[in-house]
Amino acid sequence: MKPSLRLALGLLAATLVMTHLPGIAHAQSSLGIGTNDGMAPSTSGPFAHILMWINLRQQEFYHSLAAAMKAMRQDGSKLWLLVGLSFAYGIFHAAGPGHGKAVISSYM
Repeated sequence: MKPSLRLALGLLAATLVMTHLPGIAHAQSSLGIGTNDGMAPSTSGPFAHILMWINLRQQEFYHSLAAAMKAMRQDGSKLWLLVGLSFAYGIFHAAGPGHGKAVISSYM
């Protein structure tokens, strides 16, 4: 087999592998679990409406943080916007499900 043909076949094989691997690579997160794209959060109970509202606000803040990061890269004066959004995001994140609020409130 000619070296040029061998090189062409090798490049073709590498191209095929590289075009099919990204789908496999994105199938799982770095933690070895599937992604949560398209999953609707299921919350039930007396506080379900409030928790869903908090979850939606948290998502909005997350997207605002991403936009503020991009704006800060272009204009350094946007740092305080990022700091404020980060603080508000932390409040909504801590108020959401988890973080041991049931355990903490049981001591009160």
